[in-house]
Amino acid sequence: MSTALGDCRPNPVRRTASIGYSLGVRGYVSLQMLDMAGRVVRDLAAGVQGPGKHTVTWDGLDSKGRAAAKGIYFYRLSAPGFTGAKKAVVVQ
Repeated sequence: MSTALGDCRPNPVRRTASIGYSLGVRGYVSLQMLDMAGRVVRDLAAGVQGPGKHTVTWDGLDSKGRAAAKGIYFYRLSAPGFTGAKKAVVVQ
């Protein structure tokens, strides 16, 4: 299995969304939700994880517990030998 970033479901996001990813090797993982300016809105996963399939649920909140404004966001996965990002649209 190789490391890969899956899609955000559902997309557009109304309240909550699931983001799946797979890891080919054990290592430190960071999954962040970013705004259009590249600022971190929320850390969704951070720490050492083993290989395999993983899923994180985003509740649509920022790091201070406020609802994310509608608009375009990016989620970025950083893992050993891999960095990738995809787009999520928040509608309310």
